[in-house]
Amino acid sequence: MIIDVLKQFSSIIRNYQIDKFRTFESAHEIIGKIVFIDNPELIFRDYLFSDSIRKYSFHWQRDSECVVRWDNAPHHQEVATFPHHKHSGNVEQISDSEPMTLKKTLTFISAKLKND
Repeated sequence: MIIDVLKQFSSIIRNYQIDKFRTFESAHEIIGKIVFIDNPELIFRDYLFSDSIRKYSFHWQRDSECVVRWDNAPHHQEVATFPHHKHSGNVEQISDSEPMTLKKTLTFISAKLKND
């Protein structure tokens, strides 16, 4: 459950808000924002449709500038992991990415914040 994931990373989270959370049949919709201790934030959207198609975006930003965004929008066919990819920085640097979840994203961010 999302609250359990957030609790696992409470040492780096200042606050969070869940703007939308719905479950129905085998589907879900989660939209929210996490503010980290040093003020960067993660804006996330995760949809699982009843036909098992999943759409997501995890946008980590600092001072309104993209640090990394992971998503699976089908617009970068050149990446080997299509449709899964990541955007690095404000310049369009697109690269391969494994399918992401909130937990994987917070694990990545936690490691980066601890190394900064």
